[in-house]
Amino acid sequence: MPPYPPFGGFHHSNPYEANYNFSPRAFGRGGPSEGGQSSWSVEPMAFGLGGAGSSPASPISPAPQNNNEGVSTQMRLYYEAVEKKAEAMKLAAESQEKAAKEKAKTDLLSKYLDLMAVDTSGYDDARRQRHESVLKYMEMQLFS
Repeated sequence: MPPYPPFGGFHHSNPYEANYNFSPRAFGRGGPSEGGQSSWSVEPMAFGLGGAGSSPASPISPAPQNNNEGVSTQMRLYYEAVEKKAEAMKLAAESQEKAAKEKAKTDLLSKYLDLMAVDTSGYDDARRQRHESVLKYMEMQLFS
């Protein structure tokens, strides 16, 4: 007989295969997890059935917290940091929006100056009128 179960066991030569040999009380019938309170030490922490001062580890710190002041201080600091980050992101977005508006205005001004420098002496009346109306529109957008 091989030194390991042929199916579902942990094979030392294959690091990608998991051990599926669970004890019968984990998922079987009549185990302590299906009836009364389990003898496992994880359930009292997860479901708050432990003694005084026992609580699951905080998601912020690796050590369990026994007092509520440490947790609330850490959470307050966390929320303050999140608020500051949100404010910074808002200021950055406003700055980018302002820069985009300034770039658009600069591009329009450049185009306006290019159109002002165009020689319209060879234009017929309709084309000259369109050119002047575009210049008036740009003047209104830029200088009003």
